[in-house]
Amino acid sequence: MPLPRKGESQNDFVSRCMSSEEAQNSFPDQQQRSAFCHSQWENKGQSSGGVFIYEDPKTGELYHYARRGIYKKNGRTLIFVKQSRAETGTDILNQINDIMKEVFDEIDGKTE
Repeated sequence: MPLPRKGESQNDFVSRCMSSEEAQNSFPDQQQRSAFCHSQWENKGQSSGGVFIYEDPKTGELYHYARRGIYKKNGRTLIFVKQSRAETGTDILNQINDIMKEVFDEIDGKTE
């Protein structure tokens, strides 16, 4: 998955990340991909030994952070969803995809 390069601006990185074939395959939904790319930028240089997943209570967008804390987006406090102890980037992406599937299934009324 794309990572920010030294000296790369946020706009340049997010644009490159959004158009990355790997990011498009992992996150076909543009909102998911955007959340991932912005999280990659915000967490640049931090260890990815674990991930803390937060949700925007209004939009349902998911964000992941390397540390647990209080995070805000668009003036709203994000809600902690889950902590993952994924070992690889692929594991993290798979878990985010699983959570997104659960969220969309719940929205569509497909959960039991």
